[in-house]
Amino acid sequence: MYDLCFRLTTESDPDLFQEQLNREIRDLDEDAVPVEAELSTHVSGGQVDYSALLHYKDAKLWEG
Repeated sequence: MYDLCFRLTTESDPDLFQEQLNREIRDLDEDAVPVEAELSTHVSGGQVDYSALLHYKDAKLWEG
């Protein structure tokens, strides 16, 4: 059995967004296995918001 987990990252500055997403992945537990990252953008009032939904699994529960 394994746990499905998600982390949401949002930022309006593309460089800060990339740094934040990299930090989220680096900060995962060593037993976490990244599965997928869904990326999207949204424009509101001339400002672009960047978002990522990081999907990962907790692999320590895979052990018998």
